[in-house]
Amino acid sequence: MLKFEIKQDGEVRDVVLDKLEVVIGRRNEKCEVGLDLTPDDLVSRVHARVWVEGGAVMI
Repeated sequence: MLKFEIKQDGEVRDVVLDKLEVVIGRRNEKCEVGLDLTPDDLVSRVHARVWVEGGAVMI
């Protein structure tokens, strides 16, 4: 399980995903995005991949 605190447009929200790997980015046709930060233009379509490996969180 991965938990993120998102600060976007002056608001804060918690997102909990029942996954051990997720792609962070904006909606697009080339890659499934698990944590969608659309419409933030400062975020790439495929911005980062986060996963758990050996008890550590990798980016």
